[in-house]
Amino acid sequence: MKKIYHLTTCDTNRKILGSIDTDGFEMINIKVNPIDAETLDWLKSKVGSYYQLFNTKAQLYKLVPIEKRPKRDIGYRKFILSDYTYLKRPVIIDGEELFIGSDKSVVQKLMEHVPKK
Repeated sequence: MKKIYHLTTCDTNRKILGSIDTDGFEMINIKVNPIDAETLDWLKSKVGSYYQLFNTKAQLYKLVPIEKRPKRDIGYRKFILSDYTYLKRPVIIDGEELFIGSDKSVVQKLMEHVPKK
């Protein structure tokens, strides 16, 4: 499986994806096609928690009162499924290799794994 879940309006996503060879990957714009529960659960089984898939920097999340924020991991799942902005992005699936988010260390590993343009 070779898929990239991304947001076309995100400058960071565009920068990362513009620097790698995305040929052969199915490109999925999460604003148009939000991640489904089955895929999210599969990702969680690979990374260990829904929190690791959660975008804590989302503007929408900053508006959520602290008392309404998830207290348990399953709560993060509900948030991610409720709105595309809660999914950390990009999510790049290349077989069994996963690259999630835009942290410097993740991007560095991605650049070592996927050929550059």
